[in-house]
Amino acid sequence: MSIDSTPPDGNPEANALLQRMSALLEHTGQLAKVGGWELDLRSMKLSWTRETFTIAEIDPLIEPPLEEGINLFAPDARPAIVAALKVAMEQGTPYDLELPIITAKGRHRWVRTQGYATKENGQAILLRGTFQDITERKRAEFFKNSEREVLEFIARGGQLPESLTRIVKCYESGFPGARGAMLLLDEAGQYLRFEGKHTIPPAYAEAVEKAVVSTGVSFCCTAIHEKKTVVVADMAKDQRWFAFQHLTLTHGIQACWVVPIVGNSDRILGTFAFYFNTPKEPTPADLKIMEGGAYLASLVIEREEAARARQRNADRLALATRAAGVGIWEYDVKKNVLVWDEQMYRLYGITEDQFIGCYEAWQKALHPEDKARAELEIEQALRGKSEFDTEFRILWPDGSTRHIRALSIVQRTAQGTPHRMIGTNWDITDRKLAEVQTLQLERKMMETQKLESLGVLSGGIAHDFNNLLTGILGNASLAGLELPTSSPIHDNLKAIKTGATRAADLCRQMLAYAGKGRFHVTTLSLNRLIEESAQLVQLSISKHAVLRYNLDPSMPTIEADATQIRQVIMNLVINASEAIGKKSGVISINTGLTRVDASYLGGTLSAPELPSGTYVHLEVSDSGCGMDAKTQAKIFDPFFTTKFTGRGLGLAAVLGIVRSNKGAVKVYSEVGRGTTFKLLFPYVSGSEMETPQTGKIAQTRGYGCILVVDDEETVRSTAAMMLGKMGFEVALTHDGREAVDVYRQQPDRFRMVLMDLTMPHLDGEQAFRELRAIKPDVKVILMSGFNEEESRLRFTGKSLSSFIQKPFDYQLLNTMIQDVLSR
Repeated sequence: MSIDSTPPDGNPEANALLQRMSALLEHTGQLAKVGGWELDLRSMKLSWTRETFTIAEIDPLIEPPLEEGINLFAPDARPAIVAALKVAMEQGTPYDLELPIITAKGRHRWVRTQGYATKENGQAILLRGTFQDITERKRAEFFKNSEREVLEFIARGGQLPESLTRIVKCYESGFPGARGAMLLLDEAGQYLRFEGKHTIPPAYAEAVEKAVVSTGVSFCCTAIHEKKTVVVADMAKDQRWFAFQHLTLTHGIQACWVVPIVGNSDRILGTFAFYFNTPKEPTPADLKIMEGGAYLASLVIEREEAARARQRNADRLALATRAAGVGIWEYDVKKNVLVWDEQMYRLYGITEDQFIGCYEAWQKALHPEDKARAELEIEQALRGKSEFDTEFRILWPDGSTRHIRALSIVQRTAQGTPHRMIGTNWDITDRKLAEVQTLQLERKMMETQKLESLGVLSGGIAHDFNNLLTGILGNASLAGLELPTSSPIHDNLKAIKTGATRAADLCRQMLAYAGKGRFHVTTLSLNRLIEESAQLVQLSISKHAVLRYNLDPSMPTIEADATQIRQVIMNLVINASEAIGKKSGVISINTGLTRVDASYLGGTLSAPELPSGTYVHLEVSDSGCGMDAKTQAKIFDPFFTTKFTGRGLGLAAVLGIVRSNKGAVKVYSEVGRGTTFKLLFPYVSGSEMETPQTGKIAQTRGYGCILVVDDEETVRSTAAMMLGKMGFEVALTHDGREAVDVYRQQPDRFRMVLMDLTMPHLDGEQAFRELRAIKPDVKVILMSGFNEEESRLRFTGKSLSSFIQKPFDYQLLNTMIQDVLSR
């Protein structure tokens, strides 16, 4: 870049001063490796100072074009410099970038380039900037970062071979073409061995390891023997190594730099060596960097030696190494002086200045419930037991509790008097909590398995019982149709139907316990349901009990079957009334929102995998007799009671209903202080919805054939008689496979299929799928002893015509048949 050295006034003195300043500026640029450049935006002419040519390794007599200046940058850096130049040209925005370049001689360097614009009439006409060689700084940063990574690996406990390998790889990357190796001196100081991974030819490595350490034997042996750096820049020209040339040149080694690894007290530990396939002379900076690698290696080697020494002194450190995070203490019995190491302070949650250093200070930290036992164990050890191994709890200053495991031995005088105790403490709180959680989980799993087993039993009994009740209720309704209105037998039939209906209610309770009890689910307000049931609830309790309500008016709605929730409320209130008995007492019904976590849910009886979150709660409390733990463990068993036999399912049905609604039950009780049942339900947004009422279907005489499918003879024959009474022809099959075969022969013969859900060979779901394959618009009414929602879930999106729950009578079946056929 040319500089106009003629002052405006032509003053010779000023001219001389300007020339001296220009020379000084150029000299300073050379020292700092900072060049300059200028780009005339009108002519797009690029000018450089001499130092810029030097950095780029380009002949200074050649003025480089702009394109060559840009191509000087490494390919992946060119978009950045082009973008910066464009913004500077168009907007006059200065830039400051650090980018890699490739010199004219192919060397890779880093430069810091800055640029700023000179404007005229608001438009950039000239760009000027600097071009500084920062290769050494970047290189130093690279090694600094690499060394930090190696130190972090060492601090994490990296083993010697891996640590030395990392050091070699780290420094190799900073010396292109180099092959590094760490060689360590044996304990006798006679031989070297290659440690860690390396890429040195095996035959060469073997020859070096066999050589006795002395001057002139090998590069590394010489560096150790003379305790100084050895540099061989060109093996073929260095006569000092004439006897060694054949071995090195045979394996392509033409240059070698070796730095001794020096430990404490100037003890030689080994060497750090770089081998090159071409002649190469190191700079002082290169050797300084290698010395840094050798220093890192000394840290790793001496750390390994110290670890081995600690292992040899294992008797002194046996207590300290029994557990991670162990704290060590020592107690002078006669002087009552207790000394802790740093870990002990962390274990007890205090700082050193908060500890008095005596036996009483430790006593103060003990949990009140464990204090007497821990003191007794120490007293027994001092009296003659000589050691103790115990666990106790301590209280931190913030009130939290920690569990401690303690080991100790007692040292005695020649006369047998205890004079010192040495021991360890370590925190086992996590282990204790894990044991508690495991125990809770085991109990919950056992309870869940018990409930599931009883649920399967209850569901199966209810299903079979409903089949029997279908025959009883169906035949009773048919018999009523055949009798004259004045017949006295109607009363008997009415009693039969009432008994069958009550038995069906019991079946519904059993299904509720089995978790299959959601029948007519709607969005409803729990508060409104309680208010509507208030009068009935009041009539159901003892005259000695007082009802109190505390209902949260802002509570959201839930999705449930209103009849079942009423049953839950009644069961809990009646249970509370009986707990109060003939004494005066209070029954409280509360609602609201409760946020629970996994820990809270772990202490409940809940639906499987219930998530943490906010739930609507229904809480029924009483001031009655309460229950002990043994009684609480059985209250949800079917037919269990503390009153008298024959009470039905009671709380078992409550649990089944709550679990079927994806909720949970929590019980709090204390003998003589009452009981609280807290029920949790997931809430939904939106207003309460009423179940629409189905209009009455006109009853007409039936015609055509209906296919009845059920594996129970009682259900088949009863359904056949009912359908026959309605005027239909009936075909009977005893399982799904037979029904499909019969239907396939004459699909147009049947107006409808009345089919059970649970059957052998092909169940209702499988048979329905095959019937639809035969005739897509087939009309199927599903019948089951299970509830409607449980059954319909299996037919979602499959165009099931309707569902009828067992047991059913003639009128209900007739209404449903007419409804389906009228569509």
